[in-house]
Amino acid sequence: MTVQVTTKLVMAALAKRYPAPEYALFPGVRDHTGFARATPHTADALVMGLWPSRGLELLGFEVKVSRADWQRELKDPSKAEAVCRFCDRWWIAAGSAGIVQAGELPPTWGLLVLTSRGFRVEVDAPRLDPQPIDRPMLASLMRRVHERTAPDTHLKEAERKGYERGRQVGYGDAETVKEQVADLRTTIAEFECRSGVQLRGWDHGQVGDAVRAVLHGASQCERARNYLEATRGALARLRGAVEQELTALQEVRGHDDASGPAGAVP
Repeated sequence: MTVQVTTKLVMAALAKRYPAPEYALFPGVRDHTGFARATPHTADALVMGLWPSRGLELLGFEVKVSRADWQRELKDPSKAEAVCRFCDRWWIAAGSAGIVQAGELPPTWGLLVLTSRGFRVEVDAPRLDPQPIDRPMLASLMRRVHERTAPDTHLKEAERKGYERGRQVGYGDAETVKEQVADLRTTIAEFECRSGVQLRGWDHGQVGDAVRAVLHGASQCERARNYLEATRGALARLRGAVEQELTALQEVRGHDDASGPAGAVP
């Protein structure tokens, strides 16, 4: 089954390629805030390297998930310059192969192509000569930082609500346990009343021995009953056989008595 490649999927792949804490990723960064400039331009993502070993580079990304989207970009490549001019490298993050055809990529841009295993570097992005970030661009970047950072008051409120929910759940669980204990006590009391055994006064081993004796005795009685039933059946069969033999003897004797005088020798 073919997976529909979306901007969200490509952004998730970028977050995996540039993970925290080595990098900070900010989606949808404009080149300014407010109305300081006539037409705002937006980079789909900016990534800042946070470790000196990674170069502390600022990387810009345009995400393209369709051929038509890329062709619109080609018609006005200058709009990317509004943010690209502040970046050390500029990338096109394509959702699949074929979106960007050979020879179409500007020479100062790199190309990443999303595959089932993550991004493949199709064309390496060359190092640019970025301009220093101006105040409008810095304000826009700080706005994205602020939007992605929860204020302390929000964290405290979330902590308070979480504690309250946990307390309510705990009380509910305690009430359930109390009901179960009450039911168990009622069951024990009924057992003690009917059996005459006070569980709290007996050693647990004694109770176990008594239960085993009852169950063992019941098992012996059952075996004895089955043995007697089998014996009764055997005796019944034996009685039937004896009665058949007696009947046969009587018939033979009667036959002899009837034929004796007639067959006597003078």
